Amino acid sequence: MRSIRQIRLDALPKFWVLALTALALVCVPLLTMAVTVNDLYSATVRVADRSVSARDQAVGEALAVVLTKLSGQKALAVRVASAQTDTARLVQRVGYVSGGQLEVGFDSERINSLLDQSGMPFWDRIRPVLLIVLPGALQGLPEVRAALELAARDRGLPIVWAITENSDVFASKGFSQIQALGAQYGAQPVLLAGMFGDTPSSVGASANLRWQLVFDGGSQEWSGIPEEGVGFTAEQLSRYYAVSGKQVSQHLLEVSGVGSVQSYGQITNYLSSLLTVRRVSVQALKGDVLHLQLEVRGTQTTLRRLLAVDKQLIEHEPSTAEAADVLRYRYNP
Repeated sequence: MRSIRQIRLDALPKFWVLALTALALVCVPLLTMAVTVNDLYSATVRVADRSVSARDQAVGEALAVVLTKLSGQKALAVRVASAQTDTARLVQRVGYVSGGQLEVGFDSERINSLLDQSGMPFWDRIRPVLLIVLPGALQGLPEVRAALELAARDRGLPIVWAITENSDVFASKGFSQIQALGAQYGAQPVLLAGMFGDTPSSVGASANLRWQLVFDGGSQEWSGIPEEGVGFTAEQLSRYYAVSGKQVSQHLLEVSGVGSVQSYGQITNYLSSLLTVRRVSVQALKGDVLHLQLEVRGTQTTLRRLLAVDKQLIEHEPSTAEAADVLRYRYNP
């Protein structure tokens, strides 16, 4: 799966900015619409000093960040994290890094158990890319981008920036045009930022902005600082994709297009890597069709939404029915 790399255009000579912009316009349609987020079980937070008490407080804050990334719901994550009396048992590694920060890595199995026991939602590591479109007045302000990037990191939300377009133009357009813009950048949800007033003089990480999220054929609008713009977006997306750990279901899956031992292994490894898939059982291989049984967190609906994110498996004639006997997919390497 491809990953998206951010490039600071304002740090490059003008010639290279123009060249990279032209190249991006050609290459953007090739970008994937999903990214595997691999740092869901770790967080980097500020620490006051190197005392035991300061470190323990920072570990608790890091736990809240990790639970937020995995559930998508910050208020609930903070509440569950603050209720833990022994966070040390959840920690796998801890170390001080530059800038007065502490990096904490947590044990994934114990964190998953905590999510299940707490009844928290569970958002898989394969996530849709979010396109962020800024108004013209904000595009040259690095502090706004930095605030949005930090908020996206702490939410486990992959983002890509609109290169030449600005939200002043697209805010007045319809859903289909905004979604088409997202598709050009390999993104499914699109977040448009807007200003109150005409001058960016007071705009920064704490500035109040207008936000519009376009996703799944609908639109939502609100206002808030950059952190709240990304935070509300992550919570809405998690409500669509996240599953309940207490709800377990089993489903039969038929995957066609399995023409080699390599594709057989890639499919089973892919499904096994999904955090919401608890067990993969191979039933049979008939011709080029692989028959599987999956035990998953959540329901058939949430499983189908997850598989539709990165399209490694493409559903045959997707039905609106919520309980098909067999889910039929085609392998799309």
